[in-house]
Amino acid sequence: MRIMKKVIARFGMSALKDPSKPVRKLPVSRLDLARMGIPARKIPRVMLELQRASDADPSLEDRVTLLHLARAFAAMLI
Repeated sequence: MRIMKKVIARFGMSALKDPSKPVRKLPVSRLDLARMGIPARKIPRVMLELQRASDADPSLEDRVTLLHLARAFAAMLI
């Protein structure tokens, strides 16, 4: 239980998935991100951040908007 509290405190409540909300499939694939020039080591984290952003704001369904966000997320990652 202590470990779970530390995980939540470190990552926030977004680390936990809400089972009541259905997970929507992103219209962006790993291949799309690779074609944009995002390094392979960053792609899993960028996909995770895109999924979180899409889940938080349902209006983020547009593929072009998600690709712009992906580029911004990749630039912020080390």
